[in-house]
Amino acid sequence: MRHLRIGLVAPYVNRKAFGVGVSVGALCDELSKAGHDVTLITGDDPRSSGIPQSRQNGDGKLSVRLFPMRYPWNRRLHRAPGMRRWLRSFVREFDLVDIQGIWSVMAAETGAVCSSEGVPYVITPRGMMGGWDWAKKPLKKRLFFGVMMRKVWRSAAAVRFVSRGEANASMIDANGRGVVIPNFVPPPPAIDRRQEAERLRSKMGISQDAAVVLFLGRVDPQKGVVELVEAFGSVCERKTDAVLLVVGPLEGAYGTAVKERAASLPWARNVRLAGPLFGDDKHAAYAAATLFVTLSKNEGLPVAALEALSHGLPTLLAEDSNLPEVRDYDAGLLTDSRGDGVAPAMLGLLADRERLRVMSANARRLFEERFTSDAVIPRVVSLYESVAGSARPAPRASIP
Repeated sequence: MRHLRIGLVAPYVNRKAFGVGVSVGALCDELSKAGHDVTLITGDDPRSSGIPQSRQNGDGKLSVRLFPMRYPWNRRLHRAPGMRRWLRSFVREFDLVDIQGIWSVMAAETGAVCSSEGVPYVITPRGMMGGWDWAKKPLKKRLFFGVMMRKVWRSAAAVRFVSRGEANASMIDANGRGVVIPNFVPPPPAIDRRQEAERLRSKMGISQDAAVVLFLGRVDPQKGVVELVEAFGSVCERKTDAVLLVVGPLEGAYGTAVKERAASLPWARNVRLAGPLFGDDKHAAYAAATLFVTLSKNEGLPVAALEALSHGLPTLLAEDSNLPEVRDYDAGLLTDSRGDGVAPAMLGLLADRERLRVMSANARRLFEERFTSDAVIPRVVSLYESVAGSARPAPRASIP
C-alpha cells in the first residue's frame, strides 16, 4: 500500500451534529489510522465543534489547519481568505486533495488552486448535486456553479458519490469520472445498553414495553419529519401506547412547524420531541427504539440510518434515502415518502415481532458487510492511489 499525503477540505467539521461534518471527522481518523498523512483543512465556522486534534496515529499522521472566517459574509459563503494563500504555498506537498461538498467558496478556491498547481483532486459532493438541493435558492446556486464551480467540477480527477442513487440524481454528469463508495460509521461500543435504554424511556415518559419509532437527524423539510408525525397517527389508532421519538435540533421555521403540528394532533401525547442527543445518550436512543424511520426526499447516504443498522435496528426508509441494501438484506422496508404507504408499513412491522427480530440480525449483517471502516476505507484508499498516480510536480516547501 502506498503511503499517501492527503489534503481533505471541508467548510466545517462538527462531531456534535449530523451528516457531512461527522463523516469528515471520521474519515480523517480512519485514513490516518490506515497509515496515511492527512491534513484537514477547514474554517472556524460557528457550526464547527469537536474538530480533531493534530496527532500521530501509528504510521499515519493527522494534522489540522483551521482558518479564520471573520465577518458574517465569509461565514455565509464558507470563505476563509487565508486558506487560498496557504494552499498556493503548500498544496504541492499533497499527493491529492479531497474536496468535501459543493456549495462553498472554499471548495471552489481549492479546486482552482489544485488545477493551477497540477495537484489532482477528488470531489465528494455529499448529496449536494441532487435536484432537491439545487432547488433551494436555485438562482443563486446556478450562478455560483456557473461562475465558481463548473471548471472545478470538470477538472476533478474523480467524483466520489456515496450511493448509486446519488450518482444517478446528480444535476451535472461526472462524465465517466464518477465512482460510488459509501459512507461508513464507527460501530457502537460493544456494551450492554439495556439499562441506558430503560433510563432514557423513563426520562422521556415512555413505558418499558411500548413500541418506539425513532427519527434521528436534522429536522428539516428534506427529512420529511412533518409527514412522519402525521403518518404516525394511524399507528396510534391501532397501537395506542406506541411512541414516536424525534431526536434532532428543532430550529428555524421548520422546527417550529414540527412542534406546532405535533402539539395540534389528537395523538400529541404519543410524540416526544427530545432535541439533539449525542454520545451515550444517542446510543441509548437507538437501543430504546423498536424501529428507525426517516422519510428523506434527497440524500447522498443517510448517516443516521447507517448508525441504526449498526445497532441492529430495523429501518423504514423512503426510496430517495438511497439505501436499497435495506431491502436486499431484508433489514427493513422502503416506501414512498409522498404516498400512503408509510403508516401501513410502520403498523405491519410493529405488529410482527418475529419479523423485527430477523430484520435486526440482518441489519447488523448489512452494516458489518457494507458500512464499516474496514469495508469502506480500502476502497477510498484505492481511489486515492489511482488519482495520485498522475505525475506530481517537484515539492516546493514542507507543510508547517
